[in-house]
Amino acid sequence: GTNNNQLCVVVKTVENQNVILASELQLKITPLTFQQQEAMGIPLPPDFPPKPVAASVNYITGRVDFKDSVHCVTIPAGRKVEDITVCIPICDDEIDEADEGFVVVLELKDSAKYLSVDLSTRNATLGRIDDNDVLRIGFEQARYEFPEAGEIRAAVIIKVDGTVTEQTYMIDVSASDGTAINGLDYIIGGEATQRFTIRPGQQNISFPFEIVEDSILEQVECFTISLENIPEVEPRFETQGTITTTTVCILDRTAFVIGFRETLTNVEENVGSFDISVAILSPDPVTVDPELTFRVFYSASGTAGAADYSPSSGFNLLTFSNGINETFITVTITDDDLFEGTETFSYSLFGVSPAFSLLTFAPNVTTVNIMDNDDITIGFVPVNYTVNEGAGEVLVNVSVLDGSIVNSDTEIEVLLTPREGTGVEFGSGDGTGDIFPQTYTVVFNQSATSHIVAIKFFDDMVYENPEFFFIDLSLTANSQNGVNLSPSTAAVTINDDDPVVIGFASTSYSVLESTGSAVVTVSVLSGTLGPGTQVGVLFSTMGGTATSDTDFSSVSGRQLTFSSSVTSIDVSVNILQDDIQEQLEQFSAGLTFSQSPPPMRVTLSPDATLINITDTDVVFVEFQPDSYSVGEGDGAVILTLVKKGQTDLPVSVVVTTEDDSAEAGSDYDSVQETVTFQPGEMTKTVSVTIREDTVYEGEETFFAGLSLSPGQTNVEIGDNDDLNTTITDNDVVSFEFVPAVYSVTEGQTAVVLTVVKTGQS
Repeated sequence: GTNNNQLCVVVKTVENQNVILASELQLKITPLTFQQQEAMGIPLPPDFPPKPVAASVNYITGRVDFKDSVHCVTIPAGRKVEDITVCIPICDDEIDEADEGFVVVLELKDSAKYLSVDLSTRNATLGRIDDNDVLRIGFEQARYEFPEAGEIRAAVIIKVDGTVTEQTYMIDVSASDGTAINGLDYIIGGEATQRFTIRPGQQNISFPFEIVEDSILEQVECFTISLENIPEVEPRFETQGTITTTTVCILDRTAFVIGFRETLTNVEENVGSFDISVAILSPDPVTVDPELTFRVFYSASGTAGAADYSPSSGFNLLTFSNGINETFITVTITDDDLFEGTETFSYSLFGVSPAFSLLTFAPNVTTVNIMDNDDITIGFVPVNYTVNEGAGEVLVNVSVLDGSIVNSDTEIEVLLTPREGTGVEFGSGDGTGDIFPQTYTVVFNQSATSHIVAIKFFDDMVYENPEFFFIDLSLTANSQNGVNLSPSTAAVTINDDDPVVIGFASTSYSVLESTGSAVVTVSVLSGTLGPGTQVGVLFSTMGGTATSDTDFSSVSGRQLTFSSSVTSIDVSVNILQDDIQEQLEQFSAGLTFSQSPPPMRVTLSPDATLINITDTDVVFVEFQPDSYSVGEGDGAVILTLVKKGQTDLPVSVVVTTEDDSAEAGSDYDSVQETVTFQPGEMTKTVSVTIREDTVYEGEETFFAGLSLSPGQTNVEIGDNDDLNTTITDNDVVSFEFVPAVYSVTEGQTAVVLTVVKTGQS
């Protein structure tokens, strides 16, 4: 390992050191194994040292301890032979081995040439390789853990590290009790100290032992194993930085559970003190080693603080000792005069010392609810609310009315739940229902002692009577004790603001007197009446040109009731019929509300209508008699018209003459005359002038007819509507034979008689 892993040899002149060479001298220096030296028959000097383990240059097997190359040295002529140094490379093989050696042989390159050079004094030297490889020995781990599960066989590994050894060594390994006892907890076969042999090539040694299982709950038990009598011969062992003593720990395999006997405890604030049990819950029963002492760690947390209970610090200890399997946390509750609501704290098991491999915490958390015995009152202010439906919501106030919340961690959850009332039903807002079945939540705490809550409802565009619903207060399941809800119910009145118009379907109606009744329709003309909503209207009549109880039966305050199912009502008014022809008569009908004050947002329009009674009594006009006779010399003929039937109206007819055999203008004067009967007149006459002449004409006739004047209603022409008038002629035409006596001769063939007419014709 020195001189950069080289072994250097020196060749020097033993005798006649000052001789000058006459010619050059060539020397050959060759490193050989002992086997090579013997094979080549090269003698060794008598004083050659003992041979160590032979070094090797076997390139086939790869085992090379030195490089066996030949070194040639030439000394020029004219010089003395001075010290010559030749270095042979040494291979560092990292193998623990004995000191090794080889032969370095000095030879002349040409022995015949240098007869005067003698090499026999020291023609060979021993090259010794001192091994510098170190063996590191120690335990593989500083701590071993083995379960206490049956009589298992365990072993600790002792590792020889750093190189490969070719030698044999002896080493002692001994076990020493700690909390684990040999024979009770573990068993070492034979003596506690045992000798082990490390053989060439061996790198691991196992130190076996047995683990004894028992049924006792114990802590982790340990014993130690140490290396002793480590050889210090060459090559040396190195223990610096290695583990010469290891700890073997036996992990108790008794599976057990530590937990709280109760996971929830409710206590009054004035309880004082109480115990919470922490116990070994499984296995049951369990044997605990009396020598075993262990501590369980637990922590506290929650809304309750140090002012409310103790112990309340972050980390606390429970001690199990003397074989007990149960211990207690003694809790003290502070009773104060402050409303804090229900406060909660929890204890959590989270660790144990010393450790147990099969320990489980379950249940590892217990919760304590401190039920506050101080009261607080929350309620509605005010309790009655009125709102228009169009607002869509009502704002209600819920406040702390008595007491105060002093704990910043205290929260009180209050629920506001609408409840159906008169005319109010739950629905979805799509045309059904008035309010959505929704629950509202408000939280009271130290900074929030009053809430304005918007309770939603639907504007359904339907006219309804004032509707009512209620809002109830309640506490959530996790609310605090000592919370009083009063007043716990608020009433909400929803005033409908949807307009409705009720009125006559028409502003006028016409009816015939003979019909017997007039039907007038009253309807909801706009808007919608909601379920359960009724609007009362009074129907009354008022006389006009038509007289009540003469022309119609009066109606006074007839009740008409409209609802969601009744949106139109027909009202019948009796029409009284008489035999008197009358002009168009009218009376009116009006609407008023039946309730006082009248309902809001309901309008009566039109609230009046006019009923026209058209008379159906017929008046007849005719001639009477139906024929007349007049002499030509009478000068005129008087025609009589008769009105049949009563009327309060003038009746007009037109009398018109028409030629027959008599001719207008020569026999009579034509007539086209309007004749009017005033109310009460039953007979009228028309005069037709007769013209007289001297001509015999015989009887002549002309006609007279009746027709209605324009605008006449309920007037008809009677059966005698076509009158025949005969004019009797007063002129005479006479005839006579002149002469009165005729004579004729019998022999004559004829006689002529003369007829004489007297007068014109």
